[in-house]
This record gives sequence, C-alpha cells and structure tokens, in this order.
Amino acid sequence: MHPLVIVSVVCQTMLLDPTALKQGKEPVPQPEGYFIGFYEPPGPAEEQLVLDAGGTIHYVYHLIPVIATDLTSDAVEDLLADPRVEYAEKDCTLYALAEQYDWGVNRIDADQVHGYAKGNGVAVAILDSGIDTDHTDLQSNYRGGKNFQGADPPEDDYGHGTAVSGVSGAAINGVGLIGVAPELDLYAVKVLNATGSGAYSKVVAGIEWSVDNGMKIINISGGGDHQTSIERACNAAWDDGILIIAAAGNDPDPEDCQSKIYPANYENVVAVSATDDDDSMYESSCTGSYVELAAPGEDITTTWLADGYTVGSGTSASAPHVTGVAALIWACNPSMTNAQVRQRLQDTAEDLGASGQDDQYGYGLVDAEAAVTQAWVVTDVTPSTYETHGEPVYIYVQVRNDAAFSDTCFVTAYAEDEAVGTEADTLSAGQTKAITITWHPHMVGTYQISAEVHEGTCEGDASDNQFDDDYVLVVSTGTDVPTVSEWGLVIMTLLLLSVGTLVLVHRRSAHT
Repeated sequence: MHPLVIVSVVCQTMLLDPTALKQGKEPVPQPEGYFIGFYEPPGPAEEQLVLDAGGTIHYVYHLIPVIATDLTSDAVEDLLADPRVEYAEKDCTLYALAEQYDWGVNRIDADQVHGYAKGNGVAVAILDSGIDTDHTDLQSNYRGGKNFQGADPPEDDYGHGTAVSGVSGAAINGVGLIGVAPELDLYAVKVLNATGSGAYSKVVAGIEWSVDNGMKIINISGGGDHQTSIERACNAAWDDGILIIAAAGNDPDPEDCQSKIYPANYENVVAVSATDDDDSMYESSCTGSYVELAAPGEDITTTWLADGYTVGSGTSASAPHVTGVAALIWACNPSMTNAQVRQRLQDTAEDLGASGQDDQYGYGLVDAEAAVTQAWVVTDVTPSTYETHGEPVYIYVQVRNDAAFSDTCFVTAYAEDEAVGTEADTLSAGQTKAITITWHPHMVGTYQISAEVHEGTCEGDASDNQFDDDYVLVVSTGTDVPTVSEWGLVIMTLLLLSVGTLVLVHRRSAHT
C-alpha cells in the first residue's frame, strides 16, 4: 500500500552557527526564507531594497504585494524600519505526512450524472506534487501546468498529486477508474518535491499561476500554519473568481485542526472533512467550525505513479471529490460565479450528523446528482376562454422544479406545433408555478395548444418536459369560413357572429 498524504506546514527555527557557539561567540544569524510584504506592489526600487539588505530574490509576486527572499533576521529587522514594508514573515515549508488512501464516486452519486455531465472543459489546478502525465487514466485530461520545483513538465515524483488527480478527473476510457468529473481539464501545479515538501513561497506562486492562467478551481490537499501571505493569495484568487477547495486535515485533536490547518480555515476556502463507507467521520479527519462540506475519504482507490493504482484514506482524498462536483456544476452552468458554485454545493449537500450545519460534516455530504441535475416538469397547459375580438389568448403553463436547487426555466407555448411565445421564470427547489404566455391568433381554425420547458444542459430525463392539452377555436367575422370539424361548434359560431370575433376554447382530455 502506498502512503498518500495530506500536506502540513512546519516553520523552522533560525539556524545558528554551531562553531560560534562552541567558541563562546555571539551566534551568527544564517539567511532564511522570508516573505517581505509591501503596502504597494513592489517594483525595481523595492527589489533593490531587498538586494541591498543582502537578500536573494526568489519571487516577486503580482497577485499580492510580496517578495519572497532569503535574508538574515538582522536584515529583516532593518527592512521593517522602511516605511514601504508592511510585514515580514518566515517562509514555512509544506510537508507531506503519511496517510492511507471507489466507492466514493458512487456514494456521492457522481456516476448517476455521467450520462449528461462530466465536467467538460472546466480548468482545475491541482497544487501538489505534480501528475503522472502518461497515466492511462489521466493523460487524456491533462492540459499542462507549471513546475515550481524544477524544469517543466510538472511530472509527479512523489505520488500524492497523481492520487488526488485521479479522484477528481480519472477519464472514462474503458480501463482503470472513473473520477468524479471524468472530462475536466487537469493542470498540474507542482509545488511539492520528491520528498513531499515545498516552501509556502512556491504555493503562493502556484496560486498566482492559477489566476494568471484562467483556472476555475484550485485543489489543495494540504494544510498547516497560518501565514498572512498565503491567506492574501487565497483571497486574491477568490476575488478573481477562483474556487479554492482544501483538505480539512487529518488530526484527531480538534484544537490542532482549528489552529493549525490552513488554508482550509480561511474564509475564502472550502474546507472538506472525510467520511467512511457508512457515512461516519473517518477516524483521523479534522473537524471544526471551519468545515464546510464532507466527502468520502476512507479506503479510496485512485491513480498512482507508473500507471498504477493505490488505496488509501484521508482528507487529501475527500477534497478532490468536492473539486470534481464543483467542476460538474460549472460545466453545466458556465456563467455561474465561484460564490454561486459554492452556494450550490452547500444547498444540495446531504445533511448528515446534527441537523443543519455542524462541525463534522459542515453543510453535509457533497451530492453530485442533487447539485447538477436540472429537473423540470410541465404539469398542465390551460388557454384562456371566450376572449373578444382583438384581445390575446393567454396560455397558462404550470411548471414544477423538481431539482434540489433554485433554477431558471424557459417555457415555450405552441399552437399546432408553431411556437407562439416564450417566457422565463425562476423557481425555487420543489416550487410549482403558472407561467403566462400571450398569443395573438391571426388565422381561423382549431389549434392544438402545447407547451414545453426547455431541457436543461444537465437534465437527465426530459420525457416530462412537454405537455399537450387543449384545443383553441378561433372564430372570425365577415366572410371568413371557420375550419371546424365539430358541427356543434360551427352552430355556436353562427350564433355568435353578431358579437364580433371570438376566441373559444374546447377542452379535450389531457395527454402527455
């Protein structure tokens, strides 16, 4: 069994010169990684300020006003005296901690929507150890990425990123596994090295790359201590329209989860806890008020290095389940904002544990079918009756929204299969509403009236979207001869000619 990991952060103490200590001398501070935060975006003058302080510049970010550098503590103290510098903090390290890693896809009902929703074209950045780009189950969805641990391509030399990618986006190809969103676009943003560790400065760079390259979703199956720079990077990505989904962490101590698991604890990040196959909390899953959603995370089968597969457990596996569902939602609703996708995930989650939002499951277990499937039903069509000459016919179409979320429907009414009008309305989950369509008939005749609510992009069964019900009789004055087969209605026409043009309704038995 290969160990799969959630990433944690440890900030190392300042390194000292052991020789100096032995000789009784003052310890000589050694250069360490630092984030230098500025009030304004740093330019050449700020870069020179860092260089003059003896720093080696690694990154000058434009997503946030920060320079990543190596400096001594004394040099940092001097920089903090400069009015342009807002703060300085150590560049911590991401470490991969051992954990265990397909029933999960079935449990969240993702398999139920693959006939019409597969996450096609939604760009997902996996900030991790890279991807096995030649893996049979991943290569068709792999679109590129960036290697912040060396030269491109961002090949996985540790395994964790490949495992996370398989949960979200393993392709339907007749072999191996099927991921939650088997047609999403996978981008490998390699911020962890071959030992499963990587500096926070590389994570910030990976977030910035994701913004610059049009990602819709970032998956971070990792966590650690709070740092201002990474929080600001997450906030900036959110403001740019990206949805960040992160593992809630693996630690049975709730205090550690609440105080040490970032970025999951940040407001603009979706934190995901892990469940087992009977919907209980996975024994090592972090919980707390920051948990927003739950997803399967125990004994999950997924992709591994060298075109292989592995089984393991943890919130590293649960987070990409939610990432996949978010991709399904966005593919079906490309105009949605990140806030709307997040709300859809919350609104359609299966409530487990204590009623309502709780510290273990958040809003509940993510539910792909409920989050994605549009379900419209036309239950009745009724034209108005006995309208006078020059007045319109009003066609009342009763529509029900059987989806688990509010949605906008578009309803078209037809007279003898010719469209006579379309109206739109928004219905909440489970709501039934009569939508009025106005028709101005111009021809003499008997018309069959029908209506349909247009099939949604991700509607699994559209068989009940249409309804045929009534016949409308249009009667004219003058020399026009009504084309009516029912003799009783012709006689009625003759009797009513003296009052002008009329529109009458003759109801027949409903049929669907």
